[in-house]
Amino acid sequence: MAKRPVEKYDFKAFGEAIKAARTGRKESRKQVSDEMYISPRYLANIENKGQHPSLQIFFELMLRYNISVDQFLSDKPAEKKQEEVKVAQPLVDRFKKALGEKVTDVRVSDRLVESPSCVTAEHGQILTAQMRRMLEAAGQEVPEEKFILEINPQHALVQKAAQTSDDAAFAKWAEFIYEEALLSEQGSLKDPNAFVRRLNELLLA
Repeated sequence: MAKRPVEKYDFKAFGEAIKAARTGRKESRKQVSDEMYISPRYLANIENKGQHPSLQIFFELMLRYNISVDQFLSDKPAEKKQEEVKVAQPLVDRFKKALGEKVTDVRVSDRLVESPSCVTAEHGQILTAQMRRMLEAAGQEVPEEKFILEINPQHALVQKAAQTSDDAAFAKWAEFIYEEALLSEQGSLKDPNAFVRRLNELLLA
């Protein structure tokens, strides 16, 4: 029986993204290889030659560097993605203005499908509330974290916020969408009462 033809995926873009993220965090190839129990040559081939990584290494690298699967496996043309980002830019700017210094940046997400938003860290892993408590209990100083907010312009909640012309009302939506993402990522909020109060105000508006 003849084998079914399987289209071979080009992993060059993935390798380039991994290399950029690794060098951006000033991690040597040897350091990453040692921590992931792979050879430096294997990692070099992934980064420079587009070698197809194993499924396990593929996902470990994506999680390590907060890289979205969708940007490499999506069948949506890059031009269409760029156009969607361009169309959503005024909304992104409104979120930035409303949230101010609470976030380091606001971006259109290329990973979200069912969720309205998520938060990511510029470098490294986001600390959960439990991890923070453990570090503080051990006497370690834990700096206040600021995150990148990624929004999904196609989600009903984000679209509801976008339709709000009043700046004060939009600010409430922006805060709620941001805190919902924080809650999902960290498991708790600094001021849960304010979150509930804001949610009630939005429901009754």
